Amino acid sequence: MPDNDRRQEDISVLDQALELYSSASVLTLLRAALESPGCARFHEHLLLIFARSLAAPARDGRAATVRDLPVLLHAALQAARRGITTHRFPNSPADAVRFTLKGRRYLVHPGDLDHPLPVLRSLRDTADAVDNHLIQVRGFGIDDVLELALRHTDHTVACLAAAWPPADEAEPMRGQITCEVSGAEITAAAGLGIDHLTTAAADDPERTTAALAYLTRNLNELPLLYDPGLPLLGPTLLISDGERTVPVPASTALEAVTAAAADLLDAHPAPPEALMQLRRRAATRVAGLLGLDHAPAEPEEVCRISSLSHRLEIAIVATLGDDLAVLVEKARTELSSAPAGTGRLVIYAGPRFLGREVITDTLYVHVEELTEIFSAAGGDLTKVALWVLELTEHPGCDAVAYYDVLDAWTAWSMKAALLPPGPAGEGGVVVEPCGWDVSWERAALWARTDDLLAATGLPPAIDWADCRLGAASEGDGQWADLRQRLNEGIVKACISTHPPLVIVATLDCDERALLDEASLAGLADGIRGTLAADASLTQHSTLPDRRPVLLHLTETLQPHRPAADLAPEVPDDALALQIGLDEEAARIDLVLDPLFLARFTEDGHRVLGLVLNHTIGRLRTAHGAKNGLNQADFSNAWDAAVPILAWYAGDPYAPPPAPHHYLPSSTPHVRVRALRVAADAVRAAGLPAGTFTGREAVGREGHASQLLTALEDGLTGQLRAHRPDLVPALVRHLNAALATRTEGRRESLTGLVHAGGKPWQEEAERGSPTAPPPPPPCNC
Repeated sequence: MPDNDRRQEDISVLDQALELYSSASVLTLLRAALESPGCARFHEHLLLIFARSLAAPARDGRAATVRDLPVLLHAALQAARRGITTHRFPNSPADAVRFTLKGRRYLVHPGDLDHPLPVLRSLRDTADAVDNHLIQVRGFGIDDVLELALRHTDHTVACLAAAWPPADEAEPMRGQITCEVSGAEITAAAGLGIDHLTTAAADDPERTTAALAYLTRNLNELPLLYDPGLPLLGPTLLISDGERTVPVPASTALEAVTAAAADLLDAHPAPPEALMQLRRRAATRVAGLLGLDHAPAEPEEVCRISSLSHRLEIAIVATLGDDLAVLVEKARTELSSAPAGTGRLVIYAGPRFLGREVITDTLYVHVEELTEIFSAAGGDLTKVALWVLELTEHPGCDAVAYYDVLDAWTAWSMKAALLPPGPAGEGGVVVEPCGWDVSWERAALWARTDDLLAATGLPPAIDWADCRLGAASEGDGQWADLRQRLNEGIVKACISTHPPLVIVATLDCDERALLDEASLAGLADGIRGTLAADASLTQHSTLPDRRPVLLHLTETLQPHRPAADLAPEVPDDALALQIGLDEEAARIDLVLDPLFLARFTEDGHRVLGLVLNHTIGRLRTAHGAKNGLNQADFSNAWDAAVPILAWYAGDPYAPPPAPHHYLPSSTPHVRVRALRVAADAVRAAGLPAGTFTGREAVGREGHASQLLTALEDGLTGQLRAHRPDLVPALVRHLNAALATRTEGRRESLTGLVHAGGKPWQEEAERGSPTAPPPPPPCNC
């Protein structure tokens, strides 16, 4: 250590505390504490003393126990001369959050990263772009490094999870600061080993061996000094001193991957084709989030996308180097020509993330952060566009600053506004941290559902355009509803965690199809609800290994016919069904034809129950299940439920009315923006404040007329600035709405008159001498 290092005296505090204990027991105790969710706030301090313990010569002494942890932690706090992080509730590895890589689900230890899941997804995309190049020059890629790190976290979390307290008890109160481990945690940590990092289970042993060699550091080569800009242990999974090899705590594994990716990309810059691949992937992701049918095939350095309907101007950039700030500023300059009243959004992709920002006229979001935001918004582009407008226009102040862009989204989403309506002022507004990682919290809530999706070969919920999760309407567990628009049509998924069931419905976009999107989704939801509502049906639908049953529903316009070799033996009134069954994958494919759907006017519900009982029974036998329901018991329980699909016919037929004018689901956020626009219009018109009644309020040129005129002028100005042709279109819509309302009232009066005097008599009988007086004159 250099003589001029100012931490010399601080390190001596650590050495004095460590000299009382044996090296092996201290490393085991600190390893258990570093992995424990109960010590997450002290991760940086515990890692400092862990590194110092590694650097010190091996020594004997008494065994360090649970009671010695406060002594060691106190020494680390004195040596570090830094406080702990209290503005954010730490992520807990006890939440059993998993990440998918190469088709396998790995348990994740979040470590000290603020948002580990967006970071992991960005590293996976980076690996897809650059690994071919890195494999040629280094013999391994970022994907191999990521796999080793995830194997390390998966093994560690799986071994220690049983010793941890439940996730909701790791830190009982969000304001309470604790650092405690149990004897069971220390015992489990002592048996972790390093066998899980060997190449025996690797898909490509040579690449894995090369990656592990790169991630193994000699103890004498590690600086083991605090640097606020770098991980303490760097790109390291194993530390060796020639006599022993020690794995780093799993809580540092994700930081090791980020450090490794930065080191490899700096040492071996990616070729242009790798950067183009990353641009294509980013443009495709953004197009999917915006609901666009296609994405640019060859995106430029700054790729522009406009959404006129939502007043969004978007620039997409991607980089694998250290020029992120330059690219973002270039994209901001290109968006400067966007018309007033338009949200300006720069979406960037790559392994690096921006941190604290001061937003003046353009918002910057990583594509993975945008994915989290869309997931939280339920795929509602209107809600996201309003949020962008709020941040980029920031009415009432000069700028908006935040520590984290997800904090800005969470605060706005919960309160429907970051800034209350008011006159313009000078200065900026700072968004307070929300206090937790919303991306980790989402993944923890979706963990059970994502496991079911992965078991059936479907992408996790974060990759679906529209995803909703809630408690089961029938029975126990959770229900999730997902929706995605693909080239072949709309795909909807209904998931139940109890019983483990995934129902996927693919909509036939042919206009001749009998089932529309709502009907097909209702059919899937009805099957889920019927199987979950009855305990016997739930037990029968649960396979012994709790592998989810996948039921895939599709519709065909062609009636099914019996096979030619069976035609002579089949009765004329028999119903031909097309059913596919994959016993190993626990998958059932059911193709609904017009003849089968027509049976739902009679016994279609019973027939579907027979089909499910037969197919699920086959799956139970294939998976070694016993004591399932027989045909009679299943049919009795199934037929006792409300029919899941029914056809109703009438003459003459009239389609159900649908509203032509509606507000999006983000109504509170729309209302707040409307209030702000109205307040600005009234303020600009110079209308007096107060309460006005009588003729002064409602007469010609009165206050009510002035208020309406100001609002009309403000609305007209906004529409003309956006699209001038919308003004006459809006007038036509308003006239149509007024005509519909007037016609509806006329029809109601006509119906009452034709019905005779009875309705009027009933209405008169409701009155009484004590009825309240008529309302006072109109107030404005």
